[in-house]
Amino acid sequence: MGSKTVEVHASKSWQDTGVKIYPNELVKVAPQAGSTWRDRAGHAKDAGGQFTGAGNAPTGLQNVEGNTDYAYHGPGAVAGQLIGSIGNDVFPINHGILIGDSSVRSGNEDIDNAGSFPFHPLNTMGDLELRINDGDRDEHLGDNSGSIMVNIRW
Repeated sequence: MGSKTVEVHASKSWQDTGVKIYPNELVKVAPQAGSTWRDRAGHAKDAGGQFTGAGNAPTGLQNVEGNTDYAYHGPGAVAGQLIGSIGNDVFPINHGILIGDSSVRSGNEDIDNAGSFPFHPLNTMGDLELRINDGDRDEHLGDNSGSIMVNIRW
């Protein structure tokens, strides 16, 4: 078992966590509670893409399913959410996820404490990379600010 905490910057594209995931492993990825980053308008968002500001800040989520301007545009895609990739596999992390081989899930005490985290199957090995779900062009990322701290356990 190993663990580390990484800082994921909203103004940068894919950021290597230094964690390689193998098919026979199970990895828990969870942003630290209270971590926020800011979009181009300066509105704070949590790792799920939820606006967290008060006053005149918008509320709710900005659905971007099907919008190919975003790095992740599949089911549940939200602007500003925390997303991950292993190779060409891109997936939402939001407030936490388990990645790996379901055959090693049961009996793993640390992983069992993950509660209701969604599970993302993995059948190949690769480097875990993280980023904000925004456009890939510099003008989309460069106007974001802040970072989210993410805990990774394997």
